[in-house]
Amino acid sequence: IFLTAMADNPAATPPFFDSADWLGQSGGGEDVVTSLLVAVLVLLLTVVAVRRIGGSLEDPPGGTESGHESGTSASASDRSAPPAARTLHGAHADHAVVAPGRRLAAPSAAQLAQPVVVVVGASRGLGLETVKTLACPDPDHDPGGAQPYTVVLTARTLASGRAAITSITQPSRANVLMYAPLDIRKADHRQDFVGWLKEAFPDQGIAAVILNAGVADQGKKTDAETAQRVIDTNFLGTVSLLSELTLARDAPRFANGIRFIVVTSQRGRRSIVTGAALAEIDAAAAAESPAAAVALATKYMAVRGSSVDGWPTSDVYGVSKLLLVAAVMATANAVRRSHPEALVVSVCPGWCRTDMGTAMAPRSAIDGAKSIASIVTLPSLETGRMYSDAKVVSW
Repeated sequence: IFLTAMADNPAATPPFFDSADWLGQSGGGEDVVTSLLVAVLVLLLTVVAVRRIGGSLEDPPGGTESGHESGTSASASDRSAPPAARTLHGAHADHAVVAPGRRLAAPSAAQLAQPVVVVVGASRGLGLETVKTLACPDPDHDPGGAQPYTVVLTARTLASGRAAITSITQPSRANVLMYAPLDIRKADHRQDFVGWLKEAFPDQGIAAVILNAGVADQGKKTDAETAQRVIDTNFLGTVSLLSELTLARDAPRFANGIRFIVVTSQRGRRSIVTGAALAEIDAAAAAESPAAAVALATKYMAVRGSSVDGWPTSDVYGVSKLLLVAAVMATANAVRRSHPEALVVSVCPGWCRTDMGTAMAPRSAIDGAKSIASIVTLPSLETGRMYSDAKVVSW
């Protein structure tokens, strides 16, 4: 309105907004037009800034996990809470899981009456298909046979978690809870999640915890930043959470017979390394702590891209899974001594058609998910071993 008035009466333009002085040009209508354009630009920049600030209150940074945005916004109380303490309202309220200290969406009595399976890294791909398989109330599609499970689905962001929940049809959706955000690379996220498990299921025997979070590399084009993200997610984050659930002094108390199932890949087979690297991998797998495998990850990253000590020159993803299998075997050795009734295994779902596996893969995501889910109830499970399609496979 102010600028329009100036256009109608240029003589009334205040000295501090004299566009002729400002631009070093002679006064005239073109100066007013310039001022108007500048004002419009400032207005647009202000709108963009406000929208970005509003968006940052809705969801934490998403890292590498993708998800579709949802129209459901967080409440004012949630926006003032720490990221891990946020909850959802509205259409997704029945499926939201909140962090320690917030009990707005605790598991229902019906959900607690069923055996519980936790699937970490389940917003899409094999993780989401595994959730759907386990939560299905149809015995013909349930690997357990008799009944569905209450499944805790974790996602890196609230948005990706909402999208995952929305994709699950009823009646299976009633058996699914969502916990977000959980980025296993972040120690505070892992701490909040482990704490929540203690509070949400203090007396309930969790049947299994499936650790599925993972990212792909870029083959020979993998740069240093991507390589570190692959190692941090596929190996270090996964092993850290596994240790915090099984070996830490303040680890949750699980029922007898709980199964810790780590999703890996036969791309991480021993044959991808030779010489000193192979000897160190074997030693790390035989240890009674994953510490040696963790140290090997640091050593590998220092020489990545070369064949020093027998490491592959380009397969970062394969190395991350190789180290992961070694750490699973070492963790199983340690858990065998402290909790002989608990089982720690790895499972290879095969090369499946997912966003990460691409459309070239020979197996469907459903077949891969069934291979993972079958380990939840497979009889005579051998701790420390690798499985695929319910059978022990060679590492």
